[in-house]
Amino acid sequence: MNAPETAPRAPKSKGRRMWMWIAGIAGSLVVAVVVLPALIGFFLPARFSGEVRIRLKRSPQEVFALLNDPQRVAFGGSMSRGIEALPAEGGLPCWRENLGSDTVIVRTVESTAPLRLVREARSEAVPMSMRCTYELSEQNGETVLRSLGEGEVRSGTWHVPYFRFMIHVFGGATMGQREYLRGIARALGDADARVE
Repeated sequence: MNAPETAPRAPKSKGRRMWMWIAGIAGSLVVAVVVLPALIGFFLPARFSGEVRIRLKRSPQEVFALLNDPQRVAFGGSMSRGIEALPAEGGLPCWRENLGSDTVIVRTVESTAPLRLVREARSEAVPMSMRCTYELSEQNGETVLRSLGEGEVRSGTWHVPYFRFMIHVFGGATMGQREYLRGIARALGDADARVE
């Protein structure tokens, strides 16, 4: 018995091929922008650190005073939308910074004027915390301000892999510190100072 003959298939139209091509590109973009960073971030370490420094044409006392004035230079830099003072802990200042999509509690844990200041910041939205140590030294009539940031993005929310990806791949460990030190320089009238 002979198999029934089937009619030849019509070739795919150019329009259909174009839509399949567009769908393939769109799917690839979703994978590249959404899935891939999450997958990579999942395997990146929770801990991060970074160090930056800046030379300022002011005394350590002036720089230290500004480090202790979050109303003039916010810890969250340009992301800060407002600061609410909290009760001091151990005689050291604490505050809450509104960053728009997050709120950060900043606590001063050590203060040795005008040489050293240590702050801890903890996000209220993401399981992320950071400890920043500021050390000031006088060299040739200038103040060298060194900032060492050590942080951790612990597991806990869907945001975590993306935060880890941004911190480790795009230099997020020093990005905020750089902005903060530039803000200090601007507030002191030393806008030409470069963060190293």
